[in-house]
Amino acid sequence: DAGPGAQRAFAAGDNDGLGIGDDEIPVDPTESFTISFNTTVTIAGLYFLDHYAPEEVHVSIDGGTPLAPFISTVSPPTPGYTEFENLSLTGQTFTFTVGAPNQTGAVADYALAGIDIAAIPLPAGLLLLGGALGMLGATRRRKA
Repeated sequence: DAGPGAQRAFAAGDNDGLGIGDDEIPVDPTESFTISFNTTVTIAGLYFLDHYAPEEVHVSIDGGTPLAPFISTVSPPTPGYTEFENLSLTGQTFTFTVGAPNQTGAVADYALAGIDIAAIPLPAGLLLLGGALGMLGATRRRKA
């Protein structure tokens, strides 16, 4: 569970996640995809399918240098579901790319199955504005 107020967005893909062409994002040829938001968001969790040890997912935020790779610890033949939670990736544009190495005897690939977006906190300025408007209303009421 992502906690109170969190939003969970699931990527829609052909079978088990979001990819290019089919539902897989392979390393050969290297594919990547970008998810853009119209405002700055904080990603709290990333969820992948078909992601086995030691496959890597590289993420760049707002066109910057890729972060340290997200590396699966799941071994075949178990379902290749990998989750990375308690993240704090803040930005507006996120680019996902597959990295080597791949699982033994298979293709390095994965499918993005879900993203947790952290709740946006209510800015303190709104509370101050509400308090100020309340005081103005109380002052006006006393004068009337």
